[in-house]
Amino acid sequence: MRHSEPADPPGGPAGVSELDGAESLLHGPAVSAGDGQRSAHVDVPVRLRRATLIAVLGILAATALDSTVISVALPTIRIDLGSSVAGIQWISSVYMLALALILVPAGRLTDSLGPRPVMRIGLFAYLAASAIAALAPDTVVLILARAGQGFAAGLVAPATVVLIEGAYGDSRRGRAFGLITMLLAVASAAGPVVGGALTDTVGWRMIFVLHFAMALVSLAMTRRTPNPPGSRHGASIDPVALLGLSVLVLGLQLAIIEGGQRGLAWGLACTAGAVAGAGLLYVRDRRAEDPLVDLSLLRPPRVLASLLCRVAVSFAFFGNIFYLTLFLQGPAGYSAFQTGLILLPSSLVGIASAPLAGRLVDRFSPDLTLILGTGAAALSLFALAVVHETSSVPLHLAPALALNGFGYALTTVGTKTAPLASVSPQMKGRVTALVSVTARLAAGFGVTFATGLFNLVLGPSIERALEVLGVPPSQEVRQFILGHIGASDLPQTVTDQAATSAGFTSAEQAVATVDKAFALSYSLISGIVGVLVVFVALGLALLLRPRRAG
Repeated sequence: MRHSEPADPPGGPAGVSELDGAESLLHGPAVSAGDGQRSAHVDVPVRLRRATLIAVLGILAATALDSTVISVALPTIRIDLGSSVAGIQWISSVYMLALALILVPAGRLTDSLGPRPVMRIGLFAYLAASAIAALAPDTVVLILARAGQGFAAGLVAPATVVLIEGAYGDSRRGRAFGLITMLLAVASAAGPVVGGALTDTVGWRMIFVLHFAMALVSLAMTRRTPNPPGSRHGASIDPVALLGLSVLVLGLQLAIIEGGQRGLAWGLACTAGAVAGAGLLYVRDRRAEDPLVDLSLLRPPRVLASLLCRVAVSFAFFGNIFYLTLFLQGPAGYSAFQTGLILLPSSLVGIASAPLAGRLVDRFSPDLTLILGTGAAALSLFALAVVHETSSVPLHLAPALALNGFGYALTTVGTKTAPLASVSPQMKGRVTALVSVTARLAAGFGVTFATGLFNLVLGPSIERALEVLGVPPSQEVRQFILGHIGASDLPQTVTDQAATSAGFTSAEQAVATVDKAFALSYSLISGIVGVLVVFVALGLALLLRPRRAG
């Protein structure tokens, strides 16, 4: 049953800050305040410190919003641009994938050129991508613009860390980073609500206009932002290794998203391309003194456990939230703004749980937070697996999403602290960077994997929906459902004539069948991903057992 009344707001995603992991992507003197190679800090006037803080806050708040704000607008974007489910999947995931691919090169570029010029380049790119996204005439242009936003966000992330550290110095940087972290958490939490409000009132394009305005403020303030002295250092990156990583990521993405629609040959060709990219990356990194992806960092059990935990939770979270927003605005019948309100408290639970997670780490060990957080994420997925189109938001969705926020907070704190206890000081930056970048790749692939699962279970779900609602099965009926699955405007667009010509008795029956098929598919993918996360939690318990015993 589609709801038209306002919803109580009980749960939603915890946001992901672009600041997370950016500092550790810079090698040696670019980030380490205590490094002897770095020149002494020069006291910066208050007005320049404030200009730097405003410049950094503007772009980081925009990119923090970018991670969550678009989710609730996807059903409306699909209608306006005539996108397929695969199309809006690309719109959702390409941002995180592009961001992850550029983070490591951006850190080394910041080492070479200095943070201020790199940040200005990134801001110009972000402005251009946001403007193109706001004016996008079709799905392809919007996907390319979102990729541009991701590249620009990844480019500025390491530079912002160095600018703040250079402006505030050792004695003041803690307060500056604390303020930034708090505001970014608020921005990420507010993303679904802001996106829903703009989508329901002035349209989804205003989301990108807002991003443009925030980046413009940052660009204006960088004119007064000092470049830290001694911030340029020799750094290099192997372009061939980066090409191999890009081909690996893009090949897997194309194989999963497009393979089901374009056929087996397409899927096999994309998979072969991904394998070739992986091989190229392996060969180049094996010969390099400074490899792009250093797999030797995974030898300590806590490092490997942190990476598996972060990947599993990011993978499950972003894949689930993509289809949850479609479910809430489709079968459940909520508006974009109501959906944003439903998702908000999960972020608030995550923010409130972070201090508790920190105390658990200090009193016991980060191992406990990794296992408990992953287990909580799995339980939230199982709770969402029994949600259907008539489920109560306060009774069914709220507890599941609150549990999701709690688990996300535990795993985030755990994966930030566990690796640092297992490696030498010289390796801490690279280990943190590896976990952070892999988590972002997992976030993008989480949506991809969920789409592949959805396509896999959709057929059985359609048959079950036809059986439950007593609709005679036929090829016309199945094609009708496939053509309308995931749409949020079915009651307004499906007519009795179209429904009866497809084999239904009425438009109401057609809409109910499509909604039931989608709800069943969503339940199945939530349960399947939940089982996978349980296996990861069990693997973490086994992997960390010697460490806990010791």
